[in-house]
Order: sequence, then structure tokens, then C-alpha cells
Amino acid sequence: MPLTLVVRRFDPVGEGRAYLEAFEVDAPPGASVLDALLVAATTVPSLAFRRMCRTGVCGTCGVTVNGRPVLACRAAVDE
Repeated sequence: MPLTLVVRRFDPVGEGRAYLEAFEVDAPPGASVLDALLVAATTVPSLAFRRMCRTGVCGTCGVTVNGRPVLACRAAVDE
């Protein structure tokens, strides 16, 4: 399923301001937001995010999706 992820990124070099960047990814059906982020990270090596999901440390993948706080490993991209 093709989709566009818009990620708020931070540039520590220069002015150190946050900016939005869009990534086109092809996520499998039923994919979570975390799955889509992992697909994006394979094509954009500079994309970094914190996660300990699926290892028993719940809450580390907290993100905001469409203005709502969710766990990336549990939020489906098709919702």
C-alpha cells in the first residue's frame, strides 16, 4: 500500500530548527506506523527514531499521528 509519511525532523547543524519531510513508502497491508517508519529508514539512512518495541519496553515508540498520540507499533497505517 503506497502512502506518504510526513515526519518532523530536527537539524542539529545550522540553526537547529525542526522541519517537516515527506517520505513515500510502500507499506504492506495491515502495517503499523512503526513498520512504515522502518521501511522509510531503509531508503533514508539519516532517518533515526527511538524504539524498543516488541522487546517488552512499552511506550518508547510513542509518536503523534494526525495530532493524536499513539504507540507506533500498535497504530495501523490504514486507520
